[in-house]
Amino acid sequence: MRYVLAICIALIGCEDTRTLGFETNADDGMSVDGTDASSALDGADGRTATNTSSSADDIDGVDNTSGMDTSTGLATTDGSSASDESDSVDSSDSVDGIDAVDGISPQSPLPPRTCTHRISYDTFGQPISSVAVAGEFNEWNSTTTLLSDEDGDGVYHVNLDTTDLAGSYAYKLVVDGESWLLDPANPMRKIVDGVENSKLLIENCSLPLLEVETLEYSKDNITAVIAVRDGASEAGILSSTATMKLGTQLASNAAYVYDEASQRFVVDIDSPADGKHSLTFFISNNVGAARPLHLPLWVEAEPFEWADAVMYFAMTDRFRDAQPNIGGPVACIPNNNANWLGGDWAGVTEKIEDGYFTNLGVTALWLTAVVDNPDTCMSGSLGKTYTSYHGYFPSSQRTAENQLGSLADLKGLVDAAHAKGIRVLVDLVANHLHSSHPLVTEQPSQGWFNAFFQCGFDEAPLTCWFEEYLPDLNYESDSAVEEMTEAAIWWVLEADLDGFRIDAVKHMHDNFLYTVRAKIDRDINVVPGTEFYTVGETYVGDWGGGSGPNETVLKQYINHQMLHGQFDFPLYWRILRVFARDQEDPAHLTDLLTQSEGYYGSKAVMSRFLGNHDVPRFISHATGHISDEWGTGAKQLGWDSPPTGPISVEPYQRLMLAWSFLFTIEGIPLIYYGDEIGLPGAGDPDNRRMMIWDDWTSNNTMVHEHVALLASIRKAYPALSRGTTEVLLTNSFVMAYRRVHSSGDVVVVLNRSQSTQTVPLNLTGNWTDALGGGAHTGSVIVPGFGALILSQ
Repeated sequence: MRYVLAICIALIGCEDTRTLGFETNADDGMSVDGTDASSALDGADGRTATNTSSSADDIDGVDNTSGMDTSTGLATTDGSSASDESDSVDSSDSVDGIDAVDGISPQSPLPPRTCTHRISYDTFGQPISSVAVAGEFNEWNSTTTLLSDEDGDGVYHVNLDTTDLAGSYAYKLVVDGESWLLDPANPMRKIVDGVENSKLLIENCSLPLLEVETLEYSKDNITAVIAVRDGASEAGILSSTATMKLGTQLASNAAYVYDEASQRFVVDIDSPADGKHSLTFFISNNVGAARPLHLPLWVEAEPFEWADAVMYFAMTDRFRDAQPNIGGPVACIPNNNANWLGGDWAGVTEKIEDGYFTNLGVTALWLTAVVDNPDTCMSGSLGKTYTSYHGYFPSSQRTAENQLGSLADLKGLVDAAHAKGIRVLVDLVANHLHSSHPLVTEQPSQGWFNAFFQCGFDEAPLTCWFEEYLPDLNYESDSAVEEMTEAAIWWVLEADLDGFRIDAVKHMHDNFLYTVRAKIDRDINVVPGTEFYTVGETYVGDWGGGSGPNETVLKQYINHQMLHGQFDFPLYWRILRVFARDQEDPAHLTDLLTQSEGYYGSKAVMSRFLGNHDVPRFISHATGHISDEWGTGAKQLGWDSPPTGPISVEPYQRLMLAWSFLFTIEGIPLIYYGDEIGLPGAGDPDNRRMMIWDDWTSNNTMVHEHVALLASIRKAYPALSRGTTEVLLTNSFVMAYRRVHSSGDVVVVLNRSQSTQTVPLNLTGNWTDALGGGAHTGSVIVPGFGALILSQ
């Protein structure tokens, strides 16, 4: 069966519309226009071997009767009726003129959805006599549900009848009646009685099904036809429930109509402004609601790729206070950096709308967690009392944090960012809940939480508790996995989010990541070119040469089944020692650049940083206020003697030099709020001071302007974000490297010393410095703490 999905790929002007086709073929993997069907964000190969060709009809064990084929990200029907491969759907006509689908009159609804799910197993040429599937859906009987290989190609299939199934089911493949195997095409896992199994998610087949027939968008218009199949029970579609969201808001009647006779939504939006225009469809029958169909659409002059992004982390409570009537300090502790300080979503929105992020070159905005936290105070490190201003003590799954504003305020922030072409990520806190969370009291006997054990240094990371009031979720309980992953998807749809920064990755059982990624691919990564980004926080130490425990634990989570990338802590420690602390020669950093290039996978999108909310500020390291690179004693320092800003210009120059490095290597540069002006700070919570907006010093302004310039240079030269690295020279003071790309190479020269350095690069031809504008050839001269970014 072949359908056509027409999509404007947002090339400059989008004058032409590109048509993407795909075929559903149970024996073959799927691709778009002959390209690799895997996401452009996928990282290294997964830890579980995956045979994509044996699972073309499902998404890693997720029931695909929803019509989503995430090997392409496009939408298909569920096979309810047969069609010649040449059949297609034309989006150019009105409801009354919609072309026939599978030979069915457009004035008549499509047949109800079918209740089957295909399970496949590829033998890869190994001789076997039988394959069966046994699971919770057939009482683990290894003889009743047999797979067959009718065409003798070595790929066995069975269409599982799901008429009476709905929910999460454990299963295994039984080969030759003896070998009980995990499904290699399905990363999701479910543990039953201590035994690990593959996991199958089956939708209630009595519910309606939303399917894309056509979708086309450009700067001229957005058009779509979305068909509705009734559930297999034919309970009757409730036309009054047919609604569409445009972005975060309910769409007006001018944007779409629902034709009751044909059971189709028809969308027609003229001249959409630049930005994001997600379409989300909802409908119910007399049994219940269909799973929403979410189509994230971006209308923009240039195609976006996460590898080219510049990310900014705005700790919301510390960023800007635009609504003094909400939030702010609570009375249970003194008014210090451990209290709420009053920043809010409206404050972030103000800076979006006044162009602060745009002028800084930011294209992705990371916010602290948006779920509600307790308004009370809690004990913490060093015997101090803290509030949950940071968002890491979730007390509700689907309620917005009242200290930061309303859900409407959050949606307003997201809409404002999208109008500026900025993607929005939020912290996903899923390792634990606060003891006041209703799920803690409602599920005490369901095995949702691990027994109390206080976290130490990497002791029992999967089961330990960070604090005695933070029960640690046990993701060997599948019901806990389902609850937390469904809540995560709910926030994406409700607030039209573009990514997650996933907290405490190494402290969670893999079951959570496998399931949340499968649901993201099923429900969110639907339209090509609009991938939802997942980046993990796995706090580790220094690089160990490629086989050390720190880089290894980062890498194990980066693959097409889990995370798209991680924050690069091993690189951070080297940056700190080379640029801020003069503890290592530049060669230690260039060695790491070459050793780690491609290490995390050819499609991994890592994020590189100079600081975050868990480490002392870079500028305070460069000023000499922090005892060692690890921040030993820095938390106490923040309470006893918070560091002030530098008096001399040198620490700011060191910060600018580090920024020059970060913006000229691959990976997403992360700007931790305040680091763009050199905000000082010791350990947590002193490194989370309120952002300064007034009375910047000349040094603050100098750093800010330098970061903005670097972002514009990075955008202008693809070699900086996409090229490979060739080290040209390193010594005790200087590092020089070439970023090689088909669009043209860029040479970067960084001088860590106070004095001017002559660097014998022997450049041929004339090279122009994008930072200072000067021309260079042969040897180059770099001022003290200076940088050159050279191109021809």
